[in-house]
Amino acid sequence: MVEKYNIPPEYKLRDTLVHENLFDFIMPWMKKKNIYTHTYNYLMLGGLVILGGLIGFRFAVGTLDTTLFTHLFLGFALTFLLIPFHEALHGIAYKFAGAEKVTYKAHWKKLTFYAIADKFPIGYKPFRYIALLPFIVITTIGVIMIFIFPDYWALFFGILLAHSTFCGGDFALLSYMYIHRHWNILTVDDVEEGKSYFFVNINNGE
Repeated sequence: MVEKYNIPPEYKLRDTLVHENLFDFIMPWMKKKNIYTHTYNYLMLGGLVILGGLIGFRFAVGTLDTTLFTHLFLGFALTFLLIPFHEALHGIAYKFAGAEKVTYKAHWKKLTFYAIADKFPIGYKPFRYIALLPFIVITTIGVIMIFIFPDYWALFFGILLAHSTFCGGDFALLSYMYIHRHWNILTVDDVEEGKSYFFVNINNGE
């Protein structure tokens, strides 16, 4: 198999991710304790605390109305429109990493979406940028928009919360890659097979 993907012979297959079963693969790695899972969990918790605090404050001073909740849920809904942009950012990062072709796939029943660089092996360090670019870019834009349009802060806050939730898979895969980084892990996608493979260097030991 390593020959098929131009991976050095000292590597062996470690795990296989079937794209249609993404959640089954990532959930255990989201529960691991490392810099990526901690960052993700603290950001999500912090966002919910801030939102709860703002809603509580408005309730206390008597300025809470339905507009806030309308904007908030509208932000949740609008987040789905960001999916193509999110995946395009993954694709741009793949291109910068050297991938010649990026394919985009969607499994609507499970609401999972992918940017796939077919048969392009990539290690932990470049994978970090590929996985994190959409989160960084969209979060930065969202925060800026809150300051530019403060009257619509709940709308953009809703977008930020929903989009961060959608980024859970990216952080879970980063958790997996981080835990296996000492084995010089490589991952490669196969569009035709609908799978991603993870290889580790057997010379690094376990």
